[in-house]
Amino acid sequence: NFTAMCRYTPAKTVISVLNELFSLLDVEAANYGVEKIKTIGDAFMAAKLSTSELSPPMDEVTRVRKVSGDGLQMVRFLLRAIALTHGVARPRSSKTSSRRLSLVSFEDATLSIRVGLHAGPVASGIVGFERPLYDLFGDTVNTAARLESSGEANKIQVMETTTQLFDEGLAFIEFEAGAHDVRLKGIGNSTTRFITGCRNDRDEPDHPFVSPADPLEVESNE
Repeated sequence: NFTAMCRYTPAKTVISVLNELFSLLDVEAANYGVEKIKTIGDAFMAAKLSTSELSPPMDEVTRVRKVSGDGLQMVRFLLRAIALTHGVARPRSSKTSSRRLSLVSFEDATLSIRVGLHAGPVASGIVGFERPLYDLFGDTVNTAARLESSGEANKIQVMETTTQLFDEGLAFIEFEAGAHDVRLKGIGNSTTRFITGCRNDRDEPDHPFVSPADPLEVESNE
């Protein structure tokens, strides 16, 4: 409901809310070794580079373990992002009617996000001269965007084929029961899964939600 929020909320308030949320995500991204690429309106784009043309040579076993470990860290970051989003209050506006934006429940009173996750090759660079902006390009980026736009609130949608890249790390990831057949714009019919949680090395679950009564703590490395 970002469009509705913008319609009934002063622009400066919207900027303040997004700044609060994205600042939290910036800290968490650094904690998990995830690189923030850019923000696009209410969207936050991030990536974790496993290998590149400049990476030292590695055998296939090492490469698979690297991709698997990086994938787990990305999932944990995204679950943390969902939890932090629940700690950011949705702005109230005098122009907002209770019928249009109900603020009765905890989920309605705070923000929620959809997440699309994909893995694959990308190209990076800066395009143009005016206000140059570093960006990522390629089918991997487009697919992640389609997974986000077709997803559900507070869930991470991922291609079923992509889950195999987690390799041994797949045992730590919790999925919603059953696969989903969706039609992604520009891609076609696809089979996806929703990630709902991820266990850590101590076999303890990292769930995406926090109780509204629990304080949110952001840890940063000094």
